[in-house]
Amino acid sequence: MKLIGIDIGNDSIKIKAKDNEINIMNLISAGYNRRVFGQEMGHLSNLLDVSIESKGKDLGRYFIGGLAFKENRGDMIEKSRGETKAESDTTYIMILASLAYALYDENNPVKKEYVTLGAGLPTEEYFNDRLLDLFKSRLKGTHKVTFHSPNFKGAQITIIIDRVEVIPEGTSAALSILYDDKGRFKEKYEHLRDKLILIIDIGSLTVDVSTMENGTFIGKGFFGINKGIADPLNSILLDLKNSYGYETSRHKLDYYLRRYGFIEFSGNKISLTEMAERHFEDFTRVMANQIYKELDMHGLNINDVHTAFIVGGGAITLKNYLDKYLHFSRLEFAENPLMANAEGYLKSISFIAASGEEEKKEVFEEEVAISKQE
Repeated sequence: MKLIGIDIGNDSIKIKAKDNEINIMNLISAGYNRRVFGQEMGHLSNLLDVSIESKGKDLGRYFIGGLAFKENRGDMIEKSRGETKAESDTTYIMILASLAYALYDENNPVKKEYVTLGAGLPTEEYFNDRLLDLFKSRLKGTHKVTFHSPNFKGAQITIIIDRVEVIPEGTSAALSILYDDKGRFKEKYEHLRDKLILIIDIGSLTVDVSTMENGTFIGKGFFGINKGIADPLNSILLDLKNSYGYETSRHKLDYYLRRYGFIEFSGNKISLTEMAERHFEDFTRVMANQIYKELDMHGLNINDVHTAFIVGGGAITLKNYLDKYLHFSRLEFAENPLMANAEGYLKSISFIAASGEEEKKEVFEEEVAISKQE
């Protein structure tokens, strides 16, 4: 039995297992027969050409991640607002393809694996019973993923998901940061046990906030904001289109911004840094004000917050602006903010597996149940 934590980010899928972690761009396009001679060049994560069968139903052939970016025929899907994760077909295609890749073994390319999966949903989806039940039911069962690139040596991975444990996005990061592998509060954070703590998960399309006090989650402290790091990136894309006639994808813009700080177009070198700073700072200010407003609406005083932990991909991008606009006593960034949620999902199912089927999920379940009744 494999225990796997998966963070279904709108920009990338992160997977954490006991001896493995992967990060795949959340991009998908229709697959087709490519003319490939011998071994392909490139990392395996950029050669994900897969066919997927789920519970006996053929879901089709797809290019995933980097291959979708390079080989799409104008049909690449880049996650945007308007569809919930639980209801989106692409969510399940990305999950199954990513799980199969994480389970791939070049010495055993055709195999069957039993998986217990830890995952999360945005706060507003988690507290919707219909969406939560739909998400779990679509994942449970038997799925088969076939890899078409010759580099995968004819791999076919059968995944049998027997159990899915779902918690709100953001709470998993708290498990990752504050608790050790045995479910105990880490000694270095004992001084925070009786304090009011925020966990702010800045994702691509949403910001999810959870709150802890006395070592447990506070039901009224769960909320989500329908904004994310994609908003300032989309504003930059609009500026580039209006000012220079340049159009590209959000993923490509993010890559060039982090890697080079400029793009070249029609013989011109266009600086992205100054443009990005303005939009990132504007977004951080708006996001911070929205967090303050939500805390007030939920009856929480920002002056009582001792420490706010910042996680998610946005934590990396906005680090230079968050100190200026988030006025809590202390901000602390996760050591690995991109993987914090995936690690937390793995810990959540590890705690449950260790404690046995009948024992309550000690860290968060009681407060979450109370919140659902409110």
